[in-house]
Amino acid sequence: MNNLLPISNEEISSWQKLGSRATYGLCLKQIAQLDKDVIAISADLLKSSGLDRMQREFPSQTINAGIAEQNMVAMAAGMADAGLKPYVSSFAPFLTQRANEQIRMNLGYMRSNVKLVAIGSGLSMGFLGNSHYGTEDIAALRSIPNIEIYSPADTTSLVQILDYVHRFSAPTYIRLTGVPGYPLVYTETPEEICGPLRKLRDGNQGIIFATGSMVRQALDAQELLKEFSIELTVIDVYKLKPLTFQDIEKFMDVSLPVITVEEHSIIGGLGSAIAEIMSQVAHKKKHLRIGLADSYQITSDYYALLDFHKLTANLLAERIKCFFSILD
Repeated sequence: MNNLLPISNEEISSWQKLGSRATYGLCLKQIAQLDKDVIAISADLLKSSGLDRMQREFPSQTINAGIAEQNMVAMAAGMADAGLKPYVSSFAPFLTQRANEQIRMNLGYMRSNVKLVAIGSGLSMGFLGNSHYGTEDIAALRSIPNIEIYSPADTTSLVQILDYVHRFSAPTYIRLTGVPGYPLVYTETPEEICGPLRKLRDGNQGIIFATGSMVRQALDAQELLKEFSIELTVIDVYKLKPLTFQDIEKFMDVSLPVITVEEHSIIGGLGSAIAEIMSQVAHKKKHLRIGLADSYQITSDYYALLDFHKLTANLLAERIKCFFSILD
């Protein structure tokens, strides 16, 4: 397939500095210029969603729905049923929990072609605290039939995913993690999307499945673990639903341990999805699930929060090293 959006090394560098929200807005503006059926809708968060430029240039394709997330999702579903292509954005907890019933019935049940884009997922809202942290959003949507769930590792991956999902009619949730300047995983255009996983590093002693912001941390942790002769494969799980045994079996070995890493509650996210898949088949795998504790979080700077929850590369490496010492 031909890409709608150009991806050059210069653009990749600029996207990283801007962060995922601004990158989303810039890319959607480009898509809207090419496709007049695209409508950007936000719950009084057009600027926060990076959509202020699109609002100025394409006012007829931009809607501020106000702080009314349930109405916004229902309105988007009606537009989709009329042939338009709405992209709906808000902070992750407002979108997935306030409007959960509308997502369940209008998107899941009716299969309306609405793209939901959650800004500020995980802990990236920093000092705004628990009201704005998107730490249960995957769990809130993963049990709803027919919803596709994506979690890009960086801004480069986000652009590729936006380009990809626009070509298909399916209710979709895209989870944006990280902050402006967060280190890239993909410094060049990644290979074409094919399935929900992409192997980034090879190892023969275990597998790290990581998603979103944690892909970068997992790669850095893998490098640190080499000093202790622990060689791990690193997999970017950029699509969390649908995710099947057939998707992961080519990376599986019944004797090798599995580590899952996510900036999400330990309940209901990537770790749960991988555990559910593994439970369907006979295996002897040990599984270390790393994520956020089942509790409300402290409020702090984003990087301090990652450090507090032991989600930075050096602390991930320590946790994985301890896990392997227990296995021995």
